[in-house]
Amino acid sequence: MLQVLWMILNICLYCYFIYLAFNSLKLVRNEFGRWASIVFGFGLFAFTCTPNNKNTHGDDKKWTFNSPDSIMPNTKKFMWVELAHSWTNKYMLNLEYGRHKTTGEWVPIWAGSSIDGTYGAIEYTPNSITIDETKDGRFQYDVHAETKWTLLGMRILSNTKRYEGTVSLKE
Repeated sequence: MLQVLWMILNICLYCYFIYLAFNSLKLVRNEFGRWASIVFGFGLFAFTCTPNNKNTHGDDKKWTFNSPDSIMPNTKKFMWVELAHSWTNKYMLNLEYGRHKTTGEWVPIWAGSSIDGTYGAIEYTPNSITIDETKDGRFQYDVHAETKWTLLGMRILSNTKRYEGTVSLKE
């Protein structure tokens, strides 16, 4: 619920910023002329529309545990594990695993973590993921991630969280 309120606050502030920008554009035009307002408008537009190539929902980073070449053919499986959920989104662990060629045991191939759902005004970054095999057909996971709360594009707050647990494998 806090994330929804945070996102609404951001939307309201962006709308107010646009209102102020148009009013300041009128003031610049009245005070300095049409050419100055055009230059100011293009500068303001360039500032607000600068592309942000950062991935804010965390799924661009993967941790590799075993080489795909060391896995038996046709044994790869994919699993989504819900780490936590709120009213608007879910924090997920994405896990690919398969049977190892030499041992025949289920082993993790790679893992990543992401946020699904509405995630406006926050950035989610997984910092580390550890997957350990257990002997009873389960994996034990440990995910450390950081959530950055932004207001008008500026980071206001950042917090780290640890998600840990076990998951049964689908065979």
